[in-house]
Amino acid sequence: MAACCELNATNDGTTQGASASREAIAAARDIAFEGLVEAGSLAESYSRSLAEAAWRGERSTVEVHLRQLRACVVAAIDIFKQFDAVATKGGVA
Repeated sequence: MAACCELNATNDGTTQGASASREAIAAARDIAFEGLVEAGSLAESYSRSLAEAAWRGERSTVEVHLRQLRACVVAAIDIFKQFDAVATKGGVA
C-alpha cells in the first residue's frame, strides 16, 4: 500500500506537481480492498482458533491467538487509513 502514497514521488523522495491518473488511483483502491479482505480472512481464522482454545481452556494458546487477532485488526485499520491518501490523490474513498 506504500505504493499508493508514492505515486507521484521522484527518486529523491520529493513529489512532483502532477496528480495520479485515474487508473493508478483505482489500482491503489483495489489493492487496499484486497488487503482488507486478506486481513479480515486472517482475523476470522484467528478468532475461530481463539474460541476453540478458550473452549479447551488453553490459556497460553488463547493469548497467542489474541495477539494474532490484534495484529490483524491493527493492520486492517492501517490499510483502511490508506483510503484517505487515495482520496487526496483524487479518488473516491
